[in-house]
Amino acid sequence: MKVGLTVLERMAVLSTLPKEGSFITLKVLREMIQRVGFTAEELQKFEIKEKEGKAEWNIKGNDPVEFEFSDIELDIIRKQFKKLDSENKLVQEMFSTYEKFCT
Repeated sequence: MKVGLTVLERMAVLSTLPKEGSFITLKVLREMIQRVGFTAEELQKFEIKEKEGKAEWNIKGNDPVEFEFSDIELDIIRKQFKKLDSENKLVQEMFSTYEKFCT
């Protein structure tokens, strides 16, 4: 499945991924983090900076970048978002990302 993600949505995906799991899950996570994470070129292009514990970027970061997700990756992402939802731990910044993956 192809999904267009903004800088904020990419950060939401990365922040919700599990920190532990089976060997296979960790291998899938490693590959997904490398793909969805930001390259040095993107950090410059979007002017991503951390200021007082919060990330900031320029308006170019609002333009979605398209990513292809496998069924396994989608399952991991959906489980994490649905877990946060069931625990009432979703935050406003995750809203559009949740919609893209879970509705």
